[in-house]
Amino acid sequence: MFGLFTNISFIMINQQHTLLLFLLLLAACENSVTNTNESDGCSNILFQELDIKSFPYKIAKLVPLETTGNNYLSDNIKVKFTPDFIFIFDEEIRDAVHQFDYMGQYLGEIISTGEGPGKVSRIYDFTVSEMGVELLVGKGSYSEVVVISIPDKKVIEMRQLDVIGFSFEKINSHYYVYSSYNYPLAQYRLSKIDSEGNTIVGFLKNDYSGKMVPMIERNLYRMDETVLLVESFNNRVYELRDEQLKCKFILDFGSYNFSADLLERDIMQTFEQLNADGFFSILHHFENKAISLTGVHFQRANEGQSYHLITYQNSNKPIKNKLEEGWGDIFKYPVATTDSGEIVFSAHPLNLIRNADKFNGNKVVAEALNELENHDNPILVYSDLQLSTKSNTP
Repeated sequence: MFGLFTNISFIMINQQHTLLLFLLLLAACENSVTNTNESDGCSNILFQELDIKSFPYKIAKLVPLETTGNNYLSDNIKVKFTPDFIFIFDEEIRDAVHQFDYMGQYLGEIISTGEGPGKVSRIYDFTVSEMGVELLVGKGSYSEVVVISIPDKKVIEMRQLDVIGFSFEKINSHYYVYSSYNYPLAQYRLSKIDSEGNTIVGFLKNDYSGKMVPMIERNLYRMDETVLLVESFNNRVYELRDEQLKCKFILDFGSYNFSADLLERDIMQTFEQLNADGFFSILHHFENKAISLTGVHFQRANEGQSYHLITYQNSNKPIKNKLEEGWGDIFKYPVATTDSGEIVFSAHPLNLIRNADKFNGNKVVAEALNELENHDNPILVYSDLQLSTKSNTP
């Protein structure tokens, strides 16, 4: 089931978040860290008052990812592009980083988990840089960055970090590492770390000391030289630029906003009440120079509804698009952005096949349907998020 309550019930694994189901009895880091305060002067968007639209997006391009006997992927993937390759990490399986060309042909694993030389213990996240593919790896009592050369697929560098993290990005020579809400893991939920693995500055003071285990989720999204941050139990989207963490905007959900003392209460009783009453959560935020997309999900008991909040470059007024059952499944999982102003989604082939009538007249979709099989790997769906109110011709 797609819904945030499956994240916080601690008993299920969800396609947006994976829970670490063991207690972490770790000492807090003792490094001297200076926190940069977030700005309070950010825009407030009244989500409930926005007009609702419900239309699929125009599809400009489809890249079916080749399926082999040993590379099956879920829809829940993280995608990174280089000028020559597509790299994919399955956030549900978490066993390898896979390499494809731009036609979707499979080129093998760049790295996988396991014991022995050339293997890593546990992959939490990955990114690409001028050095190659870089992994955020869990080592139990600490995290490390492992760098793999793309041409020969060999480990060329390993760097221990002075915080434990679950999501990261790299800009220039600095790492931005997210450590979740648990104080024993790190003094700050977000840290900027130098090339030697030492924390330079911390953001978002981590003073939670309850029994909630940390959530393993994608928190950081890169756009050029800016890092964007979303996190559980928080209706703010942040941007980190020039060593300043600023609130980009607040999504005001009205009576469904999380209370300020949420994490101070008995955690299980609180989540049971949230599940009964219903609540909104921000799942992700993707942005390029043309558009931004914020994924929002409403959960109540066993019912859920997903929305996209879209802002186009030529307009300051956001659009709230409701993802209907059926065609909405094609656009439920945004995974990357492109320099040409598109958002890339991961979609199961069956979702496209079942909803082909929503894209009548689209030659890109028609050609792809001739080759798709129900149980193939996901398709990468490229769209500029223009709403298709009648036909879906690119």
